[in-house]
Amino acid sequence: MPEPPKKHVIERCDRAERERRQKIAKEIELYKRYVEVTRAEMAEAKAKGQPVPDPLPHPDDVVQGLGRLRISVRDPLKRTWSRETRLERQNKGLDPIAPQLSGKYAPDR
Repeated sequence: MPEPPKKHVIERCDRAERERRQKIAKEIELYKRYVEVTRAEMAEAKAKGQPVPDPLPHPDDVVQGLGRLRISVRDPLKRTWSRETRLERQNKGLDPIAPQLSGKYAPDR
């Protein structure tokens, strides 16, 4: 079975990326509208002296414009380092770059 031409593969990838971005943009608009309407309802209730609704999610809890960060790291050398940040090591007076604990280039113990 012959491979599809690269041009078609690239076009399909581009189309899928555009569709994904459009979906994200629609979701952002949906939540922007939710925040606007909910805040207006809360302000109206407060102005009328009525109990202010406590919606879920609260408009202050809606974070917009951030995506999901996904990181996957595979290390064929099976290396590990201590789980501390450079700042934590620096505050302890250590070299900011953590030494390798295990793996091919770990120091001999």
